[in-house]
Amino acid sequence: MKKLFRRAKPYSIEICIFFVFVLLSVVVTYPLVFRMSTGLYGGFIKAGYFSNDAKGGLYCLWWVKCVWQHHFMPKFMSYICSPFGVNLIQGPAEPGLHFPTFVLLTLTNEIFSHNFFVVLSFPLSAVMMYCLAYYLTKNKLGSSISGVIYAFSSYHILQSYCHLGLAMIQWIPLYILFLFRFDERRTYRSALWCALTFALVTLSAYYYGYFMLIFTIAFLLFKLVFEYITQRRSSILDYPTLKLSVFTILVAFLLIVPFLLNIFIFGHPRFAPQLRAYVLSNLAFFGTRWWSYLLPSFENPIFGRSVENFLYSQLSGNVAEQILYLGYVPLALAALALFVWKKRRKEAWDRSKESPFDGRADFAIPFFIFAGLVGVVWSAPPYITLASLEIPMPSSFMHGIVPVFGSYGRFGILTILSLGVLTAFGLKYLLENVSSLRKQVLVTCLVGALILIEIINIPPFKTVDVSASTTPKVYGWLSSQSGDFSIAEYPFLAKSDPRQYDYLFYQRVHEKKMVNAINSDDEVINRASSYLGNVADPNVPPILSYLGVKYVIVHTDLYRGNEGGIPRIRSGQGLVFVKSFPGALVYEVKAKPQKILWLRYKNFYSSETWEDGREWNWASSSEAEVVAVNYTGRELPCDIRFLAASLGKSRNLRALLNGKEIKKVIVAPVPDVTEVILRDVKLQSGENSIMLYADLPVEKIDAYLHNGDVREATFAVSDFGTGN
Repeated sequence: MKKLFRRAKPYSIEICIFFVFVLLSVVVTYPLVFRMSTGLYGGFIKAGYFSNDAKGGLYCLWWVKCVWQHHFMPKFMSYICSPFGVNLIQGPAEPGLHFPTFVLLTLTNEIFSHNFFVVLSFPLSAVMMYCLAYYLTKNKLGSSISGVIYAFSSYHILQSYCHLGLAMIQWIPLYILFLFRFDERRTYRSALWCALTFALVTLSAYYYGYFMLIFTIAFLLFKLVFEYITQRRSSILDYPTLKLSVFTILVAFLLIVPFLLNIFIFGHPRFAPQLRAYVLSNLAFFGTRWWSYLLPSFENPIFGRSVENFLYSQLSGNVAEQILYLGYVPLALAALALFVWKKRRKEAWDRSKESPFDGRADFAIPFFIFAGLVGVVWSAPPYITLASLEIPMPSSFMHGIVPVFGSYGRFGILTILSLGVLTAFGLKYLLENVSSLRKQVLVTCLVGALILIEIINIPPFKTVDVSASTTPKVYGWLSSQSGDFSIAEYPFLAKSDPRQYDYLFYQRVHEKKMVNAINSDDEVINRASSYLGNVADPNVPPILSYLGVKYVIVHTDLYRGNEGGIPRIRSGQGLVFVKSFPGALVYEVKAKPQKILWLRYKNFYSSETWEDGREWNWASSSEAEVVAVNYTGRELPCDIRFLAASLGKSRNLRALLNGKEIKKVIVAPVPDVTEVILRDVKLQSGENSIMLYADLPVEKIDAYLHNGDVREATFAVSDFGTGN
């Protein structure tokens, strides 16, 4: 033990600094480290809640574990949009994050796995940023402050609420460190490390790989110009350097490209148009404004309240992408670094007119000012307006080159990192005027405290309880029901509605399939599911029965305050009340399965019940349309049967299916009824149009039936159905 302490003594300052990083990580995420399986990090200043994206991420982790445990198809999710399922080839997977997460999933659950990497990202980010800053400054105390600025930035905290992958910012400074090292020591070994760390960044978060590509280009351009200005030559264009650069690119490419196939698939013409449309619609929304960098987060307990109303009015829900507060203490230290750099460079130039005062500082300080500005420019909306002039920003044309990336506000992490490096230089120069190590530590602690006051997000603490005691009781009951069946949750929300994530989150608890079309891009599924929205519609239960639904969950809390209120489900329409829970009602589907949903779609009056007990619809024109929605997901051969009655006199009725004439029939006048059979037709998956044309014009109903009905009509239809 003494030998161990003796070896550790030269690194006592680093050990203390790293201990502070870990302690701060525990405090900022408290009490998450004590609730790794029952809590989640999240919640904005208004109230404790975690992001819907975090719920979606947890759901994906749960599904990965289901695939592994139950040998499901990895590229097909059968538990939503049941019985159709959802094809998972909708976006790229990031193996640098997903593989270690999967390994941990085999030993724990999805909540623990998520929390483990969220908590780990804070001390790792601080340590990696410390290593980069120390490599450039050779000052431990200044580098420790850069670690605090980077790891506990508003950007990192808010991304930790929402996106596990984007919380993994720790590898960015590591790559930049090896990029500088490669620039100084141009060997195959340093080139290899540069390629490996670039691959690590990219495979952990494709966004950050994209950012590092832009950063590297900016580095090379700045290096080229800087060397030309200072030395009238450039060392990066000589043959040995170009050869090593090609080696670096080749190694990185070989490591990354096998995992980029999904990106190429995502860029397929099938996806590209809708992807570009999505990106274009969100570029401005996710772009940052000037105040994103200069106004504190509304979660800050001291300064947040003063800017809270403004930020909420500007963000419109876009929180994690636009809170990029830099802090005025770091900005002041960065300004000090620039001032000292200019002064010392002038002095060195006046002395020798050849060599700079400090090789790394001489290049690093102006470069990171440039890199910070690159981050600001690339994170901007596609256009900024000055007076009446619209100035295009990089995102305005990059969406056509890399349509996968749409949230350019995330480029702000480069500005935060650059500020961290400049702050380390500034504090280094400030501490040069402090005589003793003890005083230097005190000054560093004071600066660190001021910075934390600016950027901290506590109190209150942000861990949200997601233990079994907080699960809605309806889901606990549902999990105890045996059998392989599906459920339908109401309101039947649009796929873009963020409340869908609650349905996903609690499916992890009950583990029953859902017919709800959550985030599906399948046109047939979404078109079909759009007709299931009204649970009180008597046409809906037969379709739910066909889809394998046993229970319908009506979330009364979600209906309160909405137009129409809680739906009134009548007895005898195929749903039987089972049980009541706080905020939810459960019904069992008892309707006879039906493959087709019949809709009186065009030129029909509302249904009315005639003396024969059937529901009839008068056509208000000589032509009318009935829509049949085929839910089977495949072409359905069948006979279509319905009853028809003409007004006043016999009429010739032509029937067309999806534009093709398939039947002509003479329809007898009321009170007689004619049965029409369209034999051997094939209904395509989704909507099918059945057009009915009568050969005589409309007449007043009262003229023949003498019932006082002044409406004009031609014929009436009833009892649409199929026979296989």
